[in-house]
Amino acid sequence: MNVVARICLAFLGLVLALSFPCAQEAGESAIGSNARPRIRFEHLTPDDGLSQGTVEAFLHDRQGFIRVGTWDGLNRYDGYSFKVFKPNTRDPHRLSGNLVHALYEDSQGILWVCTHNGLKRFDRKTERFERYQHDPENPRSLSHNDVPAVARRSQRPGAPLAWPIRTSGHGTPQWRTSADAGQ
Repeated sequence: MNVVARICLAFLGLVLALSFPCAQEAGESAIGSNARPRIRFEHLTPDDGLSQGTVEAFLHDRQGFIRVGTWDGLNRYDGYSFKVFKPNTRDPHRLSGNLVHALYEDSQGILWVCTHNGLKRFDRKTERFERYQHDPENPRSLSHNDVPAVARRSQRPGAPLAWPIRTSGHGTPQWRTSADAGQ
């Protein structure tokens, strides 16, 4: 397992450990005691249901799930088990690329997934993806399908959701707004 994957899995263990009550020393009360709680780390691997061991992205979303982007799909961890979202070329509403570079949850709770094959908007209710990809006929589309990152452009209340689309390959970084994404 490479160093980046080990660091990412250690971070996931830390997030999981802090998400659940800390273990107490046997027979001690947390109230009025100077005892420090013990933190237990768990290393989660493909043997635990993770789709692949090379992790590119983490996100603890507002629903309490931990989203993990790997080289083989998007994983949702609920503290007990993983649900894996993988590509399916026959279904346009599935993840279209297996390499997940980055994850972002916007102020409206929409999950955005950056992949090597475009940007995806995840609908939590239907668990389906809407794809945004390069279209040579549309100058407002992505300049390239490899999207390594997104970020919020403005923190102003009432400002339209916007993110910089930085694509690999041809083209320069571009700003896109929620209107461009069909919101």
